[in-house]
Amino acid sequence: MTVEIKTELFCLHCGEERVHTLTYLGKYLHQIKCEECGIQLQIDRLKIMESYAEDLLEEILAKPHQLLEEKKRLGLIRFLKSLPVRVVTKPYRVAREAIEIVKKKQQRPGK
Repeated sequence: MTVEIKTELFCLHCGEERVHTLTYLGKYLHQIKCEECGIQLQIDRLKIMESYAEDLLEEILAKPHQLLEEKKRLGLIRFLKSLPVRVVTKPYRVAREAIEIVKKKQQRPGK
């Protein structure tokens, strides 16, 4: 999911604080754009993908513990009832997020 947030930051080009738009791909910062002068700073897409892969691996390794804790919290019957939907939807959500990061076209500064 792409999210844009407006905030005030010091612009190196303008030399003072200006409103900037921060664009996130999922939870990863992709671009910073000064609304006054239009200058853009972009994060290398390969770096975003590397961070995403690291986070995904950590999430996968933590999942057995999370499931065990959830089973304790919900009880066995409620936990087992929730599994079929989650088994189907989780890969879809992860794939959709990964595709968005991979497909996001890098724009040239000033456009």
